[in-house]
Order: sequence, then structure tokens, then C-alpha cells
Amino acid sequence: MTDIGHIGTPRSSLGIAGSAASNRLEELNRTQVSTQTSRSVQAGDRIELSEHAEHLLAIKNLPEVRQDKIAEARAALENGSLDTPSRLENAVEQLLVEWDLG
Repeated sequence: MTDIGHIGTPRSSLGIAGSAASNRLEELNRTQVSTQTSRSVQAGDRIELSEHAEHLLAIKNLPEVRQDKIAEARAALENGSLDTPSRLENAVEQLLVEWDLG
């Protein structure tokens, strides 16, 4: 918008006065745009996050992955130390309760 005053006249030939006027006009334009933007935001604009964005935010806020605990669990599964009758019984009881059968 500020280039309208320069039609047919190169900016460089306007001299110091033309340059200063051009700078003031550009500054005025920026101020008007900024004021219009802030007015429209204050007039009741709102932001709504999609369900996908909410899921991404939840994932981002998860605690850090503890690789040492994962390695421990994998080792326990591989060496069979988790395969005990009491653990199996506990798992079955929890499933029955979860499925409202127990």
C-alpha cells in the first residue's frame, strides 16, 4: 500500500524528504494494522482446539520415558521371572473384576 506514492518515480530519486515521508507512512500503516488486529481479538475471537490437537497436547505432556524401566521389564519377560502362579492368579482376578465377572 505504501508504494502508491512511488508510481512512476523510483524511491531512490525521492531524496531524504521522500524517504522520511515513506517511512512515516509505513509506520502509520503498521500501527493501523496492529490496532485493527488487537480490536478484533478483543471483540470476542476465540480459539478452539480440535480433538486431534488435544490428543497431541496430552502426548506432549506425558512424563519422560524411562528406558531403564523398559529394559528391566523386557529382561523379566524374556527370562520368565514374571511367570509365577501368583502373578497369573492376580491377572485373572483383575480381568474378572474389569469385565464384571468376579
